[in-house]
Amino acid sequence: MDMTGDVGNNAQHNRMRLTEIIQAAAERVYQLLGSGLNESVYQKALVIEMMDLNLAKITDSRVLIQTEVPVPYTYKGSVVGHGRIDILITIGTSSLFVVEVKARKNQLNVSDQEQLLQYIAALMTDRKVHTGGMLILFTSNGIQTARTEHDRQPEDIVRQSALSMGRQEETTKEK
Repeated sequence: MDMTGDVGNNAQHNRMRLTEIIQAAAERVYQLLGSGLNESVYQKALVIEMMDLNLAKITDSRVLIQTEVPVPYTYKGSVVGHGRIDILITIGTSSLFVVEVKARKNQLNVSDQEQLLQYIAALMTDRKVHTGGMLILFTSNGIQTARTEHDRQPEDIVRQSALSMGRQEETTKEK
């Protein structure tokens, strides 16, 4: 599913506005659909709601919204697998924003953040591209969100991700 439109200018303001629009879209989706549905239902409804909330009015650049975008994972130059980004928003030629949708009873966790960081790292092939992301969890008690931005090299993000996983494993072993 691809949709395009015209969009914005001030980079910092645009990222904040984008986050606000996505947050508002998620709240509206939850208000209309409630809890207990499949992740793919929320994902499709979220894209529709983002378009209704005029996502394409926050910048002067072109915006492209794609769903279920395959992203390759490489190891020593070889593709070893693929992930699927729920929603990828491309703003002009300099910004990518990943939206990862979850639907379950419990809270966002470290593995959700790790998945988002891995997607961002896989997308960052050019240092000039600003990449950020947002996790949205639809629960029986409402929505939870978390946001991240990265202007670093992919290796830095993966290293941060690996360090976070190491801390989680240590915590698990202690229990």
